[in-house]
Amino acid sequence: MALQTYTRLSAIVSAIAADAGQNSATAPQTAFTAIGTVEAARREGPPRVVWVMGGGDITDPDQDESELSKIGYERQPECTVLFVGATYDAAENLMLDFLAAVRRTQQGTVIPTREEPTSETITGANRVGITVTLTVKLPVPFDMYTAADVDTASQTTTVNNPS
Repeated sequence: MALQTYTRLSAIVSAIAADAGQNSATAPQTAFTAIGTVEAARREGPPRVVWVMGGGDITDPDQDESELSKIGYERQPECTVLFVGATYDAAENLMLDFLAAVRRTQQGTVIPTREEPTSETITGANRVGITVTLTVKLPVPFDMYTAADVDTASQTTTVNNPS
């Protein structure tokens, strides 16, 4: 899967979840990946991968503009991703598959910075968690253009010069 710039966190989450695994798309996480603090509090899983967005800096753009979009700012929220498995090994496998997908699909856009076992008890039987903290670079476009199709017409008549 080629690197692609996304402007929404949900698009980045979907791209990574769809490509998870040690080889591209060998262990997709789309069926059990969610975003938000409410999702993190649910007593679901394992397996479970939940993104919780935090605050971050807004800076001048670090990404290139294209012919069709102009970038005004770049949001850099810090996110925490929770991996829940039935065992530590299962949670670790989810995390490793996730990190492989980050490298393949969002290198330079999603930057993992820290890993920790969950410090609070995860409710329910057979649930172990690991969290990864990462920074996400989200461009804020201020001008978007749409490519237009130009249809050409063939000449149907001839104009005679009267002279």
